[in-house]
Amino acid sequence: MENGILFVVKNVRIDYLSSAKYNDLLSIETEVKSGRASLGFSHTIKRDDLVILNGECSLACVGRNGRPIRLPVDVKEILIRNE
Repeated sequence: MENGILFVVKNVRIDYLSSAKYNDLLSIETEVKSGRASLGFSHTIKRDDLVILNGECSLACVGRNGRPIRLPVDVKEILIRNE
């Protein structure tokens, strides 16, 4: 928050398709999408090759006043570098 930037949750959607149990080995795939003032995350969780969860989360980038602001360039660069 050093630059006065906050990320607030805009929406979340989760579809539980099957259960997982303690000690199950799970793999998590995440795709990141960035807009001008937002971030989106799509998640898929698998047990073996079976998809057990699909989910999405959208975050808005806002200033201390609560109004949307552009995603900082350094944040976008980090996201692009890690794709």
